[in-house]
Amino acid sequence: MAKYCADCGKELVDGKCLECKGNKKKEHQEKSSFDTGACVNALVEMGQKMFSSPKDVIQKYAKEKYFQYALIAMAISCVLTGTLGYLLMEGILSNVLSLSYPFSYGYTNMNIPTMPTLRVLITTTLYAVIYFAVIFGMIYVMVNIAFKKEVNMKKVVASFGPIAIFSAITQVICIILYYLSFNLMAIVFLLFNLCTMVYMIQAIKISTDVDDNRLAYTYVPAVAVALFVIVYILPRLFN
Repeated sequence: MAKYCADCGKELVDGKCLECKGNKKKEHQEKSSFDTGACVNALVEMGQKMFSSPKDVIQKYAKEKYFQYALIAMAISCVLTGTLGYLLMEGILSNVLSLSYPFSYGYTNMNIPTMPTLRVLITTTLYAVIYFAVIFGMIYVMVNIAFKKEVNMKKVVASFGPIAIFSAITQVICIILYYLSFNLMAIVFLLFNLCTMVYMIQAIKISTDVDDNRLAYTYVPAVAVALFVIVYILPRLFN
């Protein structure tokens, strides 16, 4: 007597359903494989739509399946942040040296300090990574522990993907402006960071169940603790 699959109703062959087996294998391959082309297209779309419809693109990519895309976006943003940080520190050092050694021009034997390029790049990039990590850690603390709400952290991280791409574009623009006009770069940097703050609040609202009245109490502590770690704790650890 023929036996049939309880899932799809097809006849079993040697006690196995070939149809379900094939579908499960295909489904497993889709889940385990990483589509590089789709990732690139997604990152490009994030970059384009963050300047036209930021809320919509954040909402679109605030899904667990885009978690990997968000990690890549943040990695790009952190590297560019590290590069910009290095340039800013180099500029500050040059200005300090110009004041400290006003008569050093033409003297080659003076022991003028230099900045270790690779170390500074790695350190500033690491600062950016830690900043993101602390932000997410504090979002979890505030939403899950303080407000007693369930939170899917992969969804939260995914919602920050478009923001990370926006930040990366900001860093590129600021790096270019650094060589043209420092004052203009500073203004653009501040304006873009104000936009980023607004987008982060939108991302928290979209990716969590936090009530609108508590959004500020989620975002502000997260940023405050992250800045405290970056400005106060890390410099003491790396010195």
